Amino acid sequence: MNSFQQLRLLQLSDSAFPVGAFAYSDGLEAAVQSGWVQDAQELGSWMENWLESVFVLCEGRALVQAMTVWREQDWPKLERLDAELTALKPASAIRKSSATLGTRLLKTALPLFPETDLATLETKIAEGRLQGNQVLVQGVLYAGLDLSREDALSAFSYVRLNGMVSAALRLFDIGQQQGQQVLTELLEAVPGACQKVLSAPDAPLCTFAPWMDLAQMNHRLLYTRLFRS
Repeated sequence: MNSFQQLRLLQLSDSAFPVGAFAYSDGLEAAVQSGWVQDAQELGSWMENWLESVFVLCEGRALVQAMTVWREQDWPKLERLDAELTALKPASAIRKSSATLGTRLLKTALPLFPETDLATLETKIAEGRLQGNQVLVQGVLYAGLDLSREDALSAFSYVRLNGMVSAALRLFDIGQQQGQQVLTELLEAVPGACQKVLSAPDAPLCTFAPWMDLAQMNHRLLYTRLFRS
């Protein structure tokens, strides 16, 4: 990356970037209320499970594939990838939130990064040909900014892991120092996880994270809720 690309990637990775992801726990709130995640160690297990079972096998691959397909302007492949991402989410709330966050990201990025030519993508979503899953939109945006696959994967995983720590700080008794310690330990595993993705970038998407799936499906049944799922 040149310095300008690096600054843009930092801008996109900042929690202040107005997409609204801070309002979603991605099932962590249900996991906390169910007693599955109660301390820093269990939070680390939750995040490690996402990294190995979701990022490596599904979302990381989908991000790389979206970047490749966008650069090739292969719309049928992009539509299939988007449909597959939707189908791999068993919880209806997660399907909805993924499309919501993807659409918000697209609308926010359009005037900020005009050289990425995202207007066509917005048209396809408006026509109903794409759901606009967050991972897909993120990959298209990274490709439009001419980022490498390695940098895109690292940034995407950081945003997701940092978001989990941010949510945990508001859900149970874990301090800022403990939260950053958990994040630091998981970030050490990110380069290896990215290499796993890049070792088979075109492999079929798959995911097996029943712990997370159940938490995401149970979120709507909680008596009190601080987050969306």
